[in-house]
Amino acid sequence: MKPLPPPKAKKPEFKPLPPGSEVIGEMDMFTPGHMLIFPIKLGDCIDLLYEKRAQRLQVEKQVDVLKKDEESIRQHILSNFADQGIDGAYGKLATASVTETVVPTNVDWNVFWSNFEKARDMDLLERRIAKLAWRERYESGLLVPGTEPLNVVNLSLVKGSRTR
Repeated sequence: MKPLPPPKAKKPEFKPLPPGSEVIGEMDMFTPGHMLIFPIKLGDCIDLLYEKRAQRLQVEKQVDVLKKDEESIRQHILSNFADQGIDGAYGKLATASVTETVVPTNVDWNVFWSNFEKARDMDLLERRIAKLAWRERYESGLLVPGTEPLNVVNLSLVKGSRTR
């Protein structure tokens, strides 16, 4: 077994500010024209991040409810289409029609893998490595050939218990 290489660190994509400098804003690269103002104090930036995350999570909860509503309405419409023997209808704002797509569902993984090993139909698989399975092998001292470890730097954010 060959020794494991040290994981590569992914460098953060920001530059530290020179002492005494003040950030008045930065362009948000995800939303053109959106200006985000950063507080000068690091603690205030951490609090701002916490507040923004809380706002995003609240909006995501609302989005989840809307998605469930959409799916319920979609199923109601499909049921009505089937009951009425139609495959489409329209309202004032939109038109709906039944579409069908054939997608795979696996009924026997052993048969699938046996055939895959013979035919090597690589286009049947998505091209990504299962992170958990890879990490378990890596942590037990095995490096999967053709891979290397990469440390991804992230920021842990938890609600603070102390106040200023």
